[in-house]
Amino acid sequence: ANVRDMTINPNSGVSEANRGKYLGFVEEGTTVDGKQGAASTGIDYLKSLGVTHVQIMPVYDYGSVDETGDLSYGAQYNWGYDPENYNVPEGSYSSDPSDPSARVKEMKQMVSGLHKNGLYVVMDVVYNHVYNASEHAFNKTVPGYYFRYDANGNLTNGSGCGNDVASERAMARKYIVDSVKYWATEYNVDGFRFDLMGLIDQTTMNQVRAALDEIDPSILVIGEGWDMTDAIGNQETTQPNASKVKGVAFFNDSLRDAIKGSVFSDEDTGFIAGKADKENLIATNVLGCNNKREGIDENGHCNNGTADTNYGGADQVVQYVEIHDNLTLYDKLVKSAPNDSEETRLARAKLADSLILLSQGIADMQFGQEFLRTKGGNGNSYNAGDAVNAIDWNRTVEQAGSVNYVKGLIA
Repeated sequence: ANVRDMTINPNSGVSEANRGKYLGFVEEGTTVDGKQGAASTGIDYLKSLGVTHVQIMPVYDYGSVDETGDLSYGAQYNWGYDPENYNVPEGSYSSDPSDPSARVKEMKQMVSGLHKNGLYVVMDVVYNHVYNASEHAFNKTVPGYYFRYDANGNLTNGSGCGNDVASERAMARKYIVDSVKYWATEYNVDGFRFDLMGLIDQTTMNQVRAALDEIDPSILVIGEGWDMTDAIGNQETTQPNASKVKGVAFFNDSLRDAIKGSVFSDEDTGFIAGKADKENLIATNVLGCNNKREGIDENGHCNNGTADTNYGGADQVVQYVEIHDNLTLYDKLVKSAPNDSEETRLARAKLADSLILLSQGIADMQFGQEFLRTKGGNGNSYNAGDAVNAIDWNRTVEQAGSVNYVKGLIA
């Protein structure tokens, strides 16, 4: 869930001063359009779903939003996958970005408010790259040390963001480990979702896991184990290397694409839209990517496109079909099966929800998947603004049948 998306829409019923803010995320007693007796919104709605953890999209200080500028609905927008200060909360979500203490106090209030409502907090962290390498504190501290360079002396770009943090270097590794310890102890965060974790070396991830185990072994560590670099040889934290990083779970794109079709082709279909020969692969994935299961065939292996995955167990598998990246499930169904009736589309979505929530592993849903969230067909809405990204709380009422179905699966 994104802090701004949750409450920036006036129909969230959240008080105007708190919309799109840390405090808005945990404002209680809100209803659609603020009308008495209307359906619950915000944290009350979130709690009613029955979920255990809330994964918060970037809340460290990021560079793509000017905290001193206009922050009202329809103004600046970015998801924030562009770190500037790793150990400071983002100021645009605070009531007063000019007051250094406000962001600290209010983020802590958000975490505390979620805990009070029985929800654990997973923080989205992006230690694999920064907003601007040359201007970042890393480079000003020790120029050239904290980033990876190729043989020609150019910054490597496995992240696609212009620079890659050299996690394999001793002090970069120490910084990452110390940072997660800080968020876990100072802000009482209950878990971490590592963006592009495949760019981070296994030793660093094992040290992260060990450090968090000393604080609380129940702290969750999940991440994107995509194969995106050759810079560190076979030390990258990818799905085929999962057995080397025990206690770390990986997002399972194999099940995602088997269910709905490839995310790299809007028109590609998957199992829920009737694509043939997916049954064996679906079975393997639903069983926690068990590539040794009885009855598996050559097309039924859980893999990353080039090699089989190698999980130690289902607790290393994050099962999902929709996340902030790419088309929402509903938008994917609209584009890949345009001739379907709305009734058929809803039935296909329910099948996808069932496969995710009833499979072995850690189930993960984008907020709004349960009410068929749409972004109008935008598959990369990181800077598309509030009109595309803000939660339309009316949809929770319009799609109440789907919401209740998902609640039943979770229960």
